Amino acid sequence: MSTGGGAIHWLNKGGIPTLKAWLTIALHGGIGLDQLFAGNIEGWTPPVASPQLPIDLPEEPRAGIKSRTLDWDDIRAKMVAMLTEAEPVSVHEASERLGVDRKHLYLRANTEARALAHRYLNHRECRREQLQAELHAQIGKALDERLKAGYRGMSARDIWDRLDAEAKSVPSIFRHITTVMDSRRT
Repeated sequence: MSTGGGAIHWLNKGGIPTLKAWLTIALHGGIGLDQLFAGNIEGWTPPVASPQLPIDLPEEPRAGIKSRTLDWDDIRAKMVAMLTEAEPVSVHEASERLGVDRKHLYLRANTEARALAHRYLNHRECRREQLQAELHAQIGKALDERLKAGYRGMSARDIWDRLDAEAKSVPSIFRHITTVMDSRRT
């Protein structure tokens, strides 16, 4: 029974309990504050039952939630198979296919999850470099066509208008256009 320290001081040293201590003593002792303050404890006996009211809880707190057991050997095998697919699979996609949260894949199949992530990130980097190379080729072609037609110069906006949608999707496209234009001038 914790009474906030005031009751211990009151009992051992003769001090006065705090209000919190008085309330706690009354609650756990099953006695009214008026009786306790008046010191009227004749006929009082400590309660046997706890003053805490019981809370009715359902028999099964997970009622309606089906537990599942995951076969991690099978999940790892499927992840290894994903490593051999032609198109790299991200860990996010793998988690959706397998029906397992990404966090759990990293916790329980870390080697396979890291291998998937590494392959996917390498693929994205190679694809980014490929798109940039294609973009630079398109920019160079547009510049060459323009110069052959007798134009003395060309703005980045003119080049941008001549690019296909995929090339236009490359981040920092105007920086790439400027880089190619500057390299052709020297």
